[in-house]
Amino acid sequence: MRVLFFLIFALFYITLAETLSTCYKAYFFFFPVAHSCVFYRDLGNYMEIEAYITTDGIGNLLYRINNYGKSIVRRDLDSFSFFLLQEEGNYKRDMFYYFEKGDVTMYVVKYKGNKKDIEYTRVVKHNHVKAYDPIYASLILYCYAFKKKAGTLPIFYDGNVYNVPFFVTGYGDEGDSLVVEMKPRIITSGIIKPTGEWVVWVDPRINIPVKMELEFTIGSASVVLKKKEGREHVVRDMCKRLGE
Repeated sequence: MRVLFFLIFALFYITLAETLSTCYKAYFFFFPVAHSCVFYRDLGNYMEIEAYITTDGIGNLLYRINNYGKSIVRRDLDSFSFFLLQEEGNYKRDMFYYFEKGDVTMYVVKYKGNKKDIEYTRVVKHNHVKAYDPIYASLILYCYAFKKKAGTLPIFYDGNVYNVPFFVTGYGDEGDSLVVEMKPRIITSGIIKPTGEWVVWVDPRINIPVKMELEFTIGSASVVLKKKEGREHVVRDMCKRLGE
């Protein structure tokens, strides 16, 4: 009965929320290797961005990945919290960041291979951090790309602040998406480590990516938007709020 009540409440919550969901397929050459979905919610007093990526097909034969992340942003447009469940091959850990008045408290739980035994638990406080969590930073990029030809995104991840440069190179061949290049040289643990140049095609009507070319230490991938559902104005309204 409790489970049924929770499911009904969760569906009611999602229905009330101003939500846009976008789902993507990732390819290695012509082979599908993973799928991912992102959920944007404007809940009035705060914004919420939720995302996951899971390998499938040939991707499971290379590196099995099952990552889930969630970012909550305050009404004043500062990061409030960031949560990441990271499973990449035998590398497994959970991370939670809590942002308050320029400081970040970072909780990390690293597991052994079977994710039943804890290898270590760490709590670290970082003072005077002027940066966004990684998921919120992606929204900032999609919004600011239409206002700036170039800039940097300050991203807090894994205890460090990275100033990631981005450049707007113009519109795509068909003129229906803005092309943004970035160089996310971020040092992190796990299998998925960004490297090289990333190229993102952003839809100017709803401020979401429709295509991405991404490079990692394990190879490169092409990511294509396959489905979107919900209120198309949600991300655009978030961008307007950022511009206020």
